[in-house]
Amino acid sequence: MTTRKPVSPRKPSAPDLFGQDDSAPEMRAWKKTRSELRRFYGEDIFEAQLEKLFFSAAENNVIYLGAPTRFSAQVAQDRFAVKIAELWRKIDPDIKKVFIGTGDLSMSERTKLRILPEISPPPDPEMLEKELLQREKMQTVMLPLWPTDSRGVPNVILRGALFAAIHCKSARYLDRALVVDEPNFKIKITGKQLTQSDLEVWEHCLSLSRLGKLGSEVSFSAHSFLKDLQKNTGAVTHQWLEKVFVRLMTCGVEITFEDVTYAGTLLEFWRNEKTKEYKIKINQKIGRLYNNMSGWTQMRADDRKKIGPRPLALWMQGYISSHARLYPMRVDTFHRLSGSNTKCMRKFKQQLKQALQFLTDLGFIQSFKTDEFNLVHIINIPSHSQQRHLEMNE
Repeated sequence: MTTRKPVSPRKPSAPDLFGQDDSAPEMRAWKKTRSELRRFYGEDIFEAQLEKLFFSAAENNVIYLGAPTRFSAQVAQDRFAVKIAELWRKIDPDIKKVFIGTGDLSMSERTKLRILPEISPPPDPEMLEKELLQREKMQTVMLPLWPTDSRGVPNVILRGALFAAIHCKSARYLDRALVVDEPNFKIKITGKQLTQSDLEVWEHCLSLSRLGKLGSEVSFSAHSFLKDLQKNTGAVTHQWLEKVFVRLMTCGVEITFEDVTYAGTLLEFWRNEKTKEYKIKINQKIGRLYNNMSGWTQMRADDRKKIGPRPLALWMQGYISSHARLYPMRVDTFHRLSGSNTKCMRKFKQQLKQALQFLTDLGFIQSFKTDEFNLVHIINIPSHSQQRHLEMNE
């Protein structure tokens, strides 16, 4: 005869790991904020970067969160603190700031975090260069984060002809051609011209690489990559993808930032010919494209699908998205910046108006017009962050 052990009475819900009661208002707010972070950034970013953050304390309308390591705390502070504070204020409008440290923050550690400046001073170019070199040496360069359904592209790429507004069949071989010419920033390419379809692939490679350190390998199958691009997965499309990767790898780029030039390729890749599994690696120096004064732009991935195979409309949508406000610009300037191979300027002007009308019909811009001086006036629709930038500078 077996003897049953008496069943212990159910214990009340225990506090979390560091003593906070799950029913406390701060814990309820943290749970709700976590849910909003998961929804905003998507499962991949949340699980990789945010899941291990935990609530530590709340003092004087400041929230303190903990992370398992110093590196993860620094990454979270740089990437997520502002967004966490923004979401938390929807629950408690009095919250001023969010700090993220290592482990369960003691009183002395919280005091150290509180003395950090509320607003960082403008970066000194020499100090920024030293910091970038140090991060590259330590192999800790990371891309900014953007939601899964979006793409993050450096503005210098969107505003130049590295990915030209031409059809693939029209691409020519170039020898150190200057395709991006901005103050303190230039890009030259040697090889076959890259097009907007190549940009679509490179954007997704960047998106896959944003969760880890630049320079580390990222693995995927050709099938999953094409599905992410919402393309069919037949043999012809697989061959197209192979050719795009080859173009991105063989096109030599010279990126000059002030007095320093990086020469290399946009990515490296390995392919298993049997399984069609890929491994890609993006050089850490590409991170400098995001850290220059021009910044970067977040765009919805589906927008390119809505535009379709229209190179000039795709290029104009990227160019317009990278500006909070557009000033009138000459038709021939758009011709030069976009890398168009249309020789007749009158014909290009007609193509430009058709592209802008198409973007207007899709709701990407409010309106446009050309005047008697061949200036193009575009009224764009700024994003929320661009609108805040405009309000701050008015």
